[in-house]
Amino acid sequence: MTDDTSGAAPKPLLVQKASKLLRRAAFNPKSAKHVTNIAKAAAAGHPGAMLAQAAIAEARKKQVTAHALPPVIPRPVHSAAFTSWARGAA
Repeated sequence: MTDDTSGAAPKPLLVQKASKLLRRAAFNPKSAKHVTNIAKAAAAGHPGAMLAQAAIAEARKKQVTAHALPPVIPRPVHSAAFTSWARGAA
């Protein structure tokens, strides 16, 4: 087996390409079909597709951690009873 198909972590360039493919797949049916075809070929045992699927999985992990939302900070509640005070008019 070569270094690319030995089951080691995919190269960063492959992960970048997989990230781009996943972003396009969100709104482009042709890209989504590519992701599906890669998964089918990997399930059939194709070594290149297995590497591509590993890169896609790594890209998904990075997307999830990159898109983590910051904690929500509650805003103070303003009452409409004293709107003139809120505007600074006394």
